[in-house]
Amino acid sequence: MSIVDSFKQASQKAENFAQKTQLRKAVITAETALSLCQLLSNYPHPQINTWAKKILINYVI
Repeated sequence: MSIVDSFKQASQKAENFAQKTQLRKAVITAETALSLCQLLSNYPHPQINTWAKKILINYVI
């Protein structure tokens, strides 16, 4: 295997790792946001309660 091929392979592995890391961070952020909405859906303030429930209805399958 040539040096160029080795470099391309290493670059691809690094890119794949970066994409997986970004995806993991996005999932954690989404889970955190949904958890917050679940907590706020019981909040006594009507505007906050409505906002949180709308988000949960629209984004939770």
